[in-house]
Amino acid sequence: MKTIRLALGPFLAFISTFPILSSAQPGLLDITFNPGTGADAEIWAVADAPDGKLVVAGGFTVFNGVQMKYVARLFADGQRDDTFYIGAGPNLPVRAVLVESSGKIIIAGDFTMFNSISRPYFARLRTDGSLDLDFRIVDFNNSVRKLERQTDGTIIALGTFTAVDGISQNCIVRLDSNYQIDLSFNPAAVLTNAQIADFVKQPDGKFILAGNASSRPYLSRVSLDGLPDPTFSPGFINGSRITAVALQPDGKIIVAGIFDSINGYSRINIARLHNDGSVDTTFVIPGGIVPNYDGVKAIKILSNNAILVTGDFVSIGGQYLPGIARLHFDASLDMTFVPRVYSWNGVRINVCNVQADGQYIIAGEFTRVGDTNINRIARLSGDGPPSTDVQLIDAQLYFGTHLNGTVSNTYRIEWTTNLNTLSLWTPLFNVMLETNMQFICDPQLPIDQRFYRAVQLPP
Repeated sequence: MKTIRLALGPFLAFISTFPILSSAQPGLLDITFNPGTGADAEIWAVADAPDGKLVVAGGFTVFNGVQMKYVARLFADGQRDDTFYIGAGPNLPVRAVLVESSGKIIIAGDFTMFNSISRPYFARLRTDGSLDLDFRIVDFNNSVRKLERQTDGTIIALGTFTAVDGISQNCIVRLDSNYQIDLSFNPAAVLTNAQIADFVKQPDGKFILAGNASSRPYLSRVSLDGLPDPTFSPGFINGSRITAVALQPDGKIIVAGIFDSINGYSRINIARLHNDGSVDTTFVIPGGIVPNYDGVKAIKILSNNAILVTGDFVSIGGQYLPGIARLHFDASLDMTFVPRVYSWNGVRINVCNVQADGQYIIAGEFTRVGDTNINRIARLSGDGPPSTDVQLIDAQLYFGTHLNGTVSNTYRIEWTTNLNTLSLWTPLFNVMLETNMQFICDPQLPIDQRFYRAVQLPP
């Protein structure tokens, strides 16, 4: 144990530090990712940039105390990238985002203007956040809710639109690498009154569409040209919608939504189907999933065939696991992965991106993970070994203090209002010490008493 000295106004205080081992248990909060106060409203999309940065989009207007309307860029450690400046930005929320290999950013959503320039629901930004005026206007007639780039470079867009560039495209469209409409693919021409929430592409090029379409309720498979595939028939689905779909390596299909049976088999909001659409009777989750409203919003099949489900739900398999859970291949719950995510108005996890190192970026509507206040975006530990020891400086520090640590080491500064009861620590920022006795200032100008601590981060 060693002693760290900090100055409190005109006084000196001597406090002890002790090592805390970064746990290898998956699903715990990764404290090296520090978004500060985070977003002031829900995040709907997160995209990885080629340089390791993250582009986030949603309904927020402030990120970490600075006005950033609906789209922002973060460094890999979660801190806001202030070189990304959008000005007034879009006039309404951004719901989907993609980053090109050049670093330019495609945004889509509810907006019709960007910095007072007409851009109906779809636009491209330069790497500095300004509108790319050289990019052609892709004229959607209503909101775009989801974008996904395919391996061949094409982009699938989903939304509430019924036309693109004046051409009938009902809720789904495929754009080529030059962002022109691919007219050879138009499933909405057959699937009338479609409401498509999710899709997955099979290795043979066929698409499974989830949502609601009047000609084939809730779940359909279409061929390369967009025509319905008659070899796929899930039978009658008793419910209101399918919200998410994923394809396993063996060709089986995981579906989730709001339903209580598929083709006569009791399945509560999640099921697995064979390639022909028939129910896989070996995949059963007792009690199923208990939703808030939307239920599961995304399903991911991980490299070890585990199944990651995220969205707007309370429990799965009888276990309280709001917003995120991991299943084994046989549908049993992976209880080694138990993120403690909370929110006063219900947890919704809209995004869970698995990073190259196996860690998870989660985003949506939540305000706490474990014992830390963290707003709407966080990183969870993966299945790898612990990174290193960290030093927790556990002391009563007041606003306007000095930290005497190790020069060139990085510390995460956190605060709380009460040390006498169980309290939550809120991250402020990360700081690399340039000199000993470096002054630490709370940029939020608190009006009440606060206590501060620093966590030494691994190199």
